[in-house]
Amino acid sequence: GFFWGEDRDLKSKWNKGFEALKQYQAQHNSVMVPASFKTSNGFLLGGWVSHRRKSKKKGLLSKERIAQLDALGFVWDPLDQQWNEVIDEYKKYIKQHNSVEILKGYKTSNGFNLSNWQGKQRDRKRKGQLSKERKAQLDALGFIWDPLDQQWNEGFEALKQFQVQHDSLA
Repeated sequence: GFFWGEDRDLKSKWNKGFEALKQYQAQHNSVMVPASFKTSNGFLLGGWVSHRRKSKKKGLLSKERIAQLDALGFVWDPLDQQWNEVIDEYKKYIKQHNSVEILKGYKTSNGFNLSNWQGKQRDRKRKGQLSKERKAQLDALGFIWDPLDQQWNEGFEALKQFQVQHDSLA
């Protein structure tokens, strides 16, 4: 009498969660569900989403279910997703302002404080908390890690140019 197929109760929970996620996506145009989010009928969708991420990392989620979630645009690593979104905003800023140095207090169109983010990346690097990959990504964009040092170097170069110009006139 042993049932070898998937437990009907587990299948029911999957279906309930997946349907709730589809409804969330339709309503919010996103699958980035806050961890504590509950549906109107009390279903802990945030927990369900978090559990899917953990299950995939542990290799416990079937290929079929991964494909179902992928079809919705499921975000498997929200921190990487957020990083990539901010990098895209930083690239837009560079292009729009022709500068890698962000104006103090500058916020993106969705209200994200990009200048604070820039300062936090400097702090993370200084404290050794920024991964090599992310540092390299910022380096490739010309990120300025120490703006005071940068200003000093630019001033010193200007002074050398001034000296060359005036010595050649004498």
